[in-house]
Amino acid sequence: MSEILGPQAYGVGDSGFLGDEMTKRLVMSSETANLIDGEIKALLAECYSQAAAVLKEERLFLKALAEILLQVETIDSEEFEIIYQCSLTKKAKARSMSEEISECSVCPAKGHCLEAKVA
Repeated sequence: MSEILGPQAYGVGDSGFLGDEMTKRLVMSSETANLIDGEIKALLAECYSQAAAVLKEERLFLKALAEILLQVETIDSEEFEIIYQCSLTKKAKARSMSEEISECSVCPAKGHCLEAKVA
């Protein structure tokens, strides 16, 4: 459903042969098909923007996770949570100080963090 197309379902017609996927035909005009293609393109662009924003927002966590995984190869869920919590603390501190933080001195997992174990 979209604002442009409204609450309608669009489908394909069956050619009459069982299992013949290649001969299905659209049951809509080419104009409607173009509208659907435009809506799909807009939806994909919006999803791409959201994914890029999440990756940018979680950059500190992803960087720490990648560095640790390059050295230890596997982690369990508890270690994952410790790394994530440490990155949240770093992010909050960086926002308040307007600069990047390289140490986990304020991390609630201090002393138990894989980042410290690997270093």
